[in-house]
Amino acid sequence: MKESLESKVLIVGAGVSGLSLQYFLARKGIESIIIDLKKEIGKPVKDTGLVSDLLFKILLLDKEELVEEEFEEAELIFPDNSFKVKSKKSKMFILKRELLDKKILELTNSYVKPKILL
Repeated sequence: MKESLESKVLIVGAGVSGLSLQYFLARKGIESIIIDLKKEIGKPVKDTGLVSDLLFKILLLDKEELVEEEFEEAELIFPDNSFKVKSKKSKMFILKRELLDKKILELTNSYVKPKILL
């Protein structure tokens, strides 16, 4: 069965950004559809995500369930240079990304049935 693309907003990518955008649009009553090449939400994981406490406050997610590791500082290494990041206000977290994607999808489900074409 072919899904209609008659939504108001088209989101490319079913990662954290795309799923979060769909969630916030749904809260405002705006219809959207996500398209992505992956075959399943949360897989494959392409990054782990280094985030602060703010993510949990914005999305009202359970930090204990989603955190893989905690850090007070991190070093980001690139081919030509690197730099250290230290948070003054909170710790930084590496998340269980597959679970995070599925939790954001659950949040959206509480407002509307998400339209996602994988």
